[in-house]
Amino acid sequence: TTTDIPALIAAIDTLIDSIIAAVITNAAGVDIAADIIAIKAETAAIVNDTDVIDDVTSGLVKIATDVAATLVDTAVIGAAGAGLTAVPWNAAWDAEVESEVDDALGGGTGTALTAIPWNASWDAEVQSEVQDALDATVPDSIPADGTRPSITQAAYLVVQFLTERSVSGATLTVNKPDGTTALLTLTLSDATDPTSITRAT
Repeated sequence: TTTDIPALIAAIDTLIDSIIAAVITNAAGVDIAADIIAIKAETAAIVNDTDVIDDVTSGLVKIATDVAATLVDTAVIGAAGAGLTAVPWNAAWDAEVESEVDDALGGGTGTALTAIPWNASWDAEVQSEVQDALDATVPDSIPADGTRPSITQAAYLVVQFLTERSVSGATLTVNKPDGTTALLTLTLSDATDPTSITRAT
């Protein structure tokens, strides 16, 4: 009947309001509104993550820059470390190397070397080194008066005394190999009948 139409319209309005409240405006329920709120929160988190990824100081741009720099360094090192041939020695490595060598030699006592047999192939090398030492020119060096000479200095003194010397009064002068430059002088106990001699200079 026509009298029921307003009531029907009112019922429809009530139903529509109930639907709107249930699926759109009711944020407390498990409905579209709650899903929208959750999506919004997730979207905000995604935006934050995207900002981090896009950050030039810590994001993908920075990572790409670091990777490029690493590739450059790797290229410098080269295959099997071939690019490391020009690395200068670092004084800080001395102690570590010395420690490793010390361990290898038996804790500084050389005990680890006692069982090493002589290798015949070393003969020629040892002989060569000895020969080089014997063939080396004796340095023009003598000890200070009153001090002991090295073996080389002693040999030099003896050879020059035997081959290059001159006497004037009680002074005996030993010259260098050129025969004129004085190497040292000695004082005789007597100019005509000496019984002792001592170094003067």
